[in-house]
Amino acid sequence: YAFMIFDEEHFQTVTSWIHGSYYLGYMFGCIMGAVIDDYLTVISDRVTFLFYLSWGFTTIALLCFFMLPKARREAPPSVVSMIRRVGIKTVLKDIKSSYSDPHVQIWSLWWLIVYGASAIYVNYYQNQFSNIDPNGSFGYV
Repeated sequence: YAFMIFDEEHFQTVTSWIHGSYYLGYMFGCIMGAVIDDYLTVISDRVTFLFYLSWGFTTIALLCFFMLPKARREAPPSVVSMIRRVGIKTVLKDIKSSYSDPHVQIWSLWWLIVYGASAIYVNYYQNQFSNIDPNGSFGYV
């Protein structure tokens, strides 16, 4: 979406801001959750409080979504629409040619590893819930 509302010369800056905001939000949420869990002892059911706090912030984000500006250019065609229009063989050939450069392959492998590590790290919250209440029915999904 960001690439549909900003000019091309700002793509790198916008991408940096998006990723920075994403990870700063996680950091802020983790710090806030840890402070609430460690120091807010007046609340007996801290997990429920954290749930409603998370729900509140998610609701605020949803409301902010409706305030986003309209796109200034068309979205690129989806893979499915390209398959319908030119056929799967042509699309697979285009994808293969896009990843034929060794630099792109190394960069893609790097992103795959980093994204996987990030997903594992971000999902660590289930262990934190288990530490808060070992008898809780949170489960490991």
